[in-house]
Amino acid sequence: MVDILVVDDTEALLETYCNILSRMGHQVFKAENGASALEMIASREFDLIFTDQEMPQLRGTDLILEIRRLGKKMPIILASGNTFLHDDNSIDPQAWQEIFAFLQKPIENAVLKETITKALNPNG
Repeated sequence: MVDILVVDDTEALLETYCNILSRMGHQVFKAENGASALEMIASREFDLIFTDQEMPQLRGTDLILEIRRLGKKMPIILASGNTFLHDDNSIDPQAWQEIFAFLQKPIENAVLKETITKALNPNG
């Protein structure tokens, strides 16, 4: 079984994503913000991280950099409703290099499932 951590500060979205991934047969863990997620990641292994960008305490891209500083190498999928996120100069360019995929919200279920499957099976 694959362990996935889903991070989103919007409770309804967090529950939706967790339900979709659970139905795919994955063991799903959830965090309501980046700081909580970082604590969880520091204390256990996950096979994949799916995180929102805009959250209190620690943005998704900052979370990604912290995960890599811990030496964790799992694939990370970043999601955001901000259509201009790539133009945000406050984001460290290294964060973009560390993500497996970027998904624009709202995310269709089929797109989420396909991206998760590809991230977990990069060689096909």
